[in-house]
Amino acid sequence: MVHPNVPRGDDSAQYRTVMVAIWANVAIACAKAVAFLATGSSAMLAEFVHSCVDVLNQYLLRLGVLATRRSATADHPYGYSKDVFVWSLIAGVGIFCFGGGVSLVHGINALFVPHEIENLGAGLAVMALSFVVEGYSLKVALDTVRQDAKRAGMSLLDYISRGRDPTTTAVLVEDSASVIGVTVAGAMMYLTHATGAMVWDAAGSIFVGCLLAASAGFLIQSNRKLLIGRAMGQEERAQVLDLLRCDPVVAAVYDTKSEELGPGLYRFKAEIEFSGDQIVRRHLDRVGRAETLEQIRSCSCDNKALERALREFGKDVISSSGAEIDRIEQEIKCAVKGIRHVDIETDRGRWFRGPQDTWPWGLEEESGRAAEVYKTMEEDTLSSFAASEPCSTEDRKRT
Repeated sequence: MVHPNVPRGDDSAQYRTVMVAIWANVAIACAKAVAFLATGSSAMLAEFVHSCVDVLNQYLLRLGVLATRRSATADHPYGYSKDVFVWSLIAGVGIFCFGGGVSLVHGINALFVPHEIENLGAGLAVMALSFVVEGYSLKVALDTVRQDAKRAGMSLLDYISRGRDPTTTAVLVEDSASVIGVTVAGAMMYLTHATGAMVWDAAGSIFVGCLLAASAGFLIQSNRKLLIGRAMGQEERAQVLDLLRCDPVVAAVYDTKSEELGPGLYRFKAEIEFSGDQIVRRHLDRVGRAETLEQIRSCSCDNKALERALREFGKDVISSSGAEIDRIEQEIKCAVKGIRHVDIETDRGRWFRGPQDTWPWGLEEESGRAAEVYKTMEEDTLSSFAASEPCSTEDRKRT
């Protein structure tokens, strides 16, 4: 069952990109294995290891894409969208250890164990074929990332750096490294054959190892940030705050927090002080101001009836407050498409608690007026407690 938080179109694009990369690298790995046996080149062996690691890591990315499709459960109420970050991180570690490590070790060993390159033509032909196939896979990944970046309203580099789609970004980084790697490895093989200096072939293997380690470091760091809980971007946050600022029932907003639940999917939380006056006004507009006032006025001579009417009115106002919260949550989800969960908490106001607690939008005049109101309310409450008579011993026994 597909997880409701994962857009089906984006999920299909990710899956297609990963599968194209897997089959491309399988074909290339087979060709490089044959070329290594024919040439004995260290750079060719490094490229063979590179392709094998890419196949393994892209299979792990495929598992991550499939894992995000699982439905939310009681143990994981926000779903499994972060699973893709885990598998992308594992893929990065795999590239670093098996790809970069093996290539570096073999390249360094080749510096001290001279060998000759045979069948140079076959080796270069395989490198050219690898360049074409890897280039096609890179184009598919690049087109997918460009489309996603355009939909998100971001530049390509910003989209990649923020890790909005770690799966496709991982394929893009791996394919870019592969295209660069086969180009350098082919050049090193040719230089080795032309000069007779085996150091060039070893240098090609070392370069491929360093390239893999660098790309792995980028993937590891990007997914680490996502796994520890990254907030949404400043633009998305500004959109939500602008919406709340313009809402008629919102007096102030405190302590906003957000967390990325999956690629481009967020949870947003805010403490909001509601304008009780506006909530009551809107409630009276909905149910009828004249009818409500007449109902309360008709009970003015009967205290019990008046109390019942006020209780019913209070329940209706609380229900209206809940409806306003539901409306605000829905509007936030519509304003920022990536927000899937909104948690609104009410706050009675903090202006009187200290000079550091101010309106987030610089409404100093309203802030000062509200501070005076709240201060008066607290003073009245404290005075009423001070003026009340202490509870006698007999009263304590009765209670």
